[in-house]
Amino acid sequence: YAIRRRLGSGGFGIVYLAHDPQLDRLVAIKVPKVQSMGSAELVESFLREASAAAKLSHPALVSVYDVQVESGRPFIVYEYVRGENLASWAARQQLSFQQIVRLFVSVADALRHAHGQGVVHCDLKLANILIDSDSNPRITDFGLALREHAIDREYLVSGTPITMAPEQIRGELHHVDARTDIWAIGVMLY
Repeated sequence: YAIRRRLGSGGFGIVYLAHDPQLDRLVAIKVPKVQSMGSAELVESFLREASAAAKLSHPALVSVYDVQVESGRPFIVYEYVRGENLASWAARQQLSFQQIVRLFVSVADALRHAHGQGVVHCDLKLANILIDSDSNPRITDFGLALREHAIDREYLVSGTPITMAPEQIRGELHHVDARTDIWAIGVMLY
């Protein structure tokens, strides 16, 4: 992958626009910050969960194309979506109630698909929903995603505090499930 430029960053990582020379397409590459991957166990967990997200396929989900490790640092290769995140986009719009409902019905349907595959997003927020060039919502950043059956793993409290469900804040992995993402939808709608 040939890095073109930095697209943005968050608490967990940095996202770059890159060119995939093998398939001749633009991609988005998310690289976790060094401090986010403090141990081999965290790298392994990151790769496992990114691989689970890569199996998801839905029109309102940003596709995960690849997961790799380079020089000990993992990264995720996502479909590149031209557009902006829902927080920025909505701030410039005069959305009607019906438009908001249509957006979130699409988001909820995508989450239903992910939950049906046993994957919970765990960091759903306006900044992790991209609005594409056709004004369709696309959920991205399954970097914190958990598989519902992975309850025996140690859970590190992670996510965005304003949209985190109580069980996330308390670090109670055994209570984190699809309802955790539904909580986040409620917060975003509020």
